[in-house]
Amino acid sequence: MTTEASEVRLDYYLPTYQYSDRYETVIQASPERVYEALQAVSLNESKITRFLLGLRTIFSPSQWRAPADVEELSLTERTAGGDDLMTLLEEVKNRELVLGFAGKFWRPIPKIVPFTCAEEFLAYAEPGNAKSAWNLLITPTDGQTTLSTETRILLLGGESKFFGVYWAIIKPFSGLIRKQLLHSVKQRAESVTT
Repeated sequence: MTTEASEVRLDYYLPTYQYSDRYETVIQASPERVYEALQAVSLNESKITRFLLGLRTIFSPSQWRAPADVEELSLTERTAGGDDLMTLLEEVKNRELVLGFAGKFWRPIPKIVPFTCAEEFLAYAEPGNAKSAWNLLITPTDGQTTLSTETRILLLGGESKFFGVYWAIIKPFSGLIRKQLLHSVKQRAESVTT
């Protein structure tokens, strides 16, 4: 699939949504360096993130816990087949990663729907569930690079109306995980250039 450099692919996968959250950081490195750092970073590099991801296993260890050999994989390695929770929907080199998942993830014992490809994610419309897509977007700005992440959630009716309560509780913690991810990428990218 050919995309324009200025096109945000997240808009293609989830153009309409009811909930969203966005964070960004400025990195003193080229987009290529930022992309390399993003390719290498693990979600478990941060102690805070490890703790928060560990909390999700309290109610449903089998649904949320990644296998031991997956826990230290990079974000793209996890979504390429090691982690059933997220699907890598699209990767535009030096520009953007888009990931997605769906199900009833607000329940105490969540139900996550696995996808094998982007087309399955796009077609998914099971009532009572929700779809979530999030990206990591690299934007060059005046000799430096802005790395941003946005999460979007589309409710598919029915039981998903209870999502608002879940979102109010989980949003600060979800945001902290994504801020830590941005920080880890920033540290990696800037340490290479100094």
